[in-house]
Amino acid sequence: MRLRRDRVLRRVGQSTRILAGLSTEDRYRGWDGMIRRTCDKMPILYHGTSRVFANGMAGSPQAGMIDVNRSRGEFGRGFYTQSSGSNALRRGYLLYGHGAALLTLRIDDTRYRALATRRLDLPGVRRLNQLLRQAGTQASYTTAHDVIVGPLVSDPRIEQQKFQSSRAEALLNGLDTERIVGP
Repeated sequence: MRLRRDRVLRRVGQSTRILAGLSTEDRYRGWDGMIRRTCDKMPILYHGTSRVFANGMAGSPQAGMIDVNRSRGEFGRGFYTQSSGSNALRRGYLLYGHGAALLTLRIDDTRYRALATRRLDLPGVRRLNQLLRQAGTQASYTTAHDVIVGPLVSDPRIEQQKFQSSRAEALLNGLDTERIVGP
């Protein structure tokens, strides 16, 4: 145990030297003790759907057609994305077969971080999902937040985002978000 702890501390020490120029707001310690940057660009987000819907949501470069009031899921009503392109595409294939497509979203980091975000851990996601299922409110539940972020119940290694406000919808459909339809 001691040897492993020393290795982790050495790695943390190396990361500290590499990231020494960052302020404390720009870094955090991950689950493995490694220091990571939080000021990196927003990760690319994915939404698995049909090609027809993906093309419609992508719209033109100036204006998309994403609607945060259409879908339902583990966090209630909203537009869902996730960090895994392969998992999102698999979802599209399960629902639409060979007509599936992947909508890729690249969101401006500063604008995304300006949204009011509620972050859930896995137990919180499971509790919320169970409450919504029992109450039958998966298609109507929203909060005052712009975005709810948490792991997928079925695969906690993958992070999902639910965009649920008009402010979030405006960001997804505006010039600060690049919308790309892929296979």
